[in-house]
Amino acid sequence: MIVHGNDGIEGLVLCGGAGQRLGGREKGLVEFNGVPAVVLAAGILAPICNKVHISANRHLDAYTALGLGPVHRDDREGYQGPLAGLESAGSAAHGAYLLLLPCDMPRLSGEVPAKLLAPLRDDPTLQLTYARGNGRDHFLCAALRRPALQGLTAFLDEGGRAVRHWYATLRHRAVDFDAPLNAGLRNFNSPEDWAPQ
Repeated sequence: MIVHGNDGIEGLVLCGGAGQRLGGREKGLVEFNGVPAVVLAAGILAPICNKVHISANRHLDAYTALGLGPVHRDDREGYQGPLAGLESAGSAAHGAYLLLLPCDMPRLSGEVPAKLLAPLRDDPTLQLTYARGNGRDHFLCAALRRPALQGLTAFLDEGGRAVRHWYATLRHRAVDFDAPLNAGLRNFNSPEDWAPQ
């Protein structure tokens, strides 16, 4: 069982996809150097989070058995994207802040969550931050104030699915990551990516 820290912060690992680019394999349970991807992501969140939530739509028993934290299935049918996972798990979160991580960045640095939180603590009007590195935005590495979730269900009900479009409805800021932290901002999508290294 992971030991958690700050009562005002909760984490969410997003594992709810259909695994199409991995031939249907459950990405959060794929091992990287012998450790399931979801365990690596939860381990990054745990030192500064009071609770870590898992968003998953398949193999729920396997995720639950890992003992990382509560496992939430999307309330919406048909793999409607990461915002549907955020909607379901976010409704169970009670901290002032919620940290998001995808399950497919196994080389992510443990320093990333704190750096995403820092601007929110410095600017009380800011609602959300996300990571930027290697010349692109990484929308699923993010930190948000929990009240920012209030408009998410309406956004989804109106047909919205793109993460960046929902972020555009909030006061948000990209957090730039330079070397060496930006090296971990890479999604592992192919079987070759997950090979032992």
